Amino acid sequence: MAKKFDFAFVQQKNLGLQFFAVTQAYVTFTVTGNDDPTTLQEMRDEVSDEFHKYQKRINEFIKNRNVEISKLSRKNAKSDAPKLVSGGHTTIQKFLGDFKRAADGKLAAYHRNQQKKAAIFLFWQ
Repeated sequence: MAKKFDFAFVQQKNLGLQFFAVTQAYVTFTVTGNDDPTTLQEMRDEVSDEFHKYQKRINEFIKNRNVEISKLSRKNAKSDAPKLVSGGHTTIQKFLGDFKRAADGKLAAYHRNQQKKAAIFLFWQ
C-alpha cells in the first residue's frame, strides 16, 4: 500500500491575518516503492532544505502582502484588495508548484542512488 507524506508551508502566525487570509498549504508526496519509516524519513530529509527555502519565501510573501493590503486607502481598498488577494493566492500556488518540481527532481535522484546501492549490494553477495 502506498504511503504519503506531506509538507505544510504556512506558519501558524500567518494563518489568521486580517487583510490577506490564507489557509494551510500542503504539498503531498505518494511513495509506491519502499515505504518503511526509515526510507520515508530519508526522503523527507532529502528535500528538507528545499522545503525550508520555499516555506520562508511563502511566509515572507504572505506577511508582505498583508501589509500591502492594509496600507491601501479606503477608496482603493474596494477595487484593489480583491485583486491583491487573488493574485497573492496565485503566487502561493506558483511557489508550491516550484517546490514540488524541485523536490520531485531531488527525490528522483535519491531513488536512482538507492537503486545503485541495491545493485552494488547484490553484486557483492
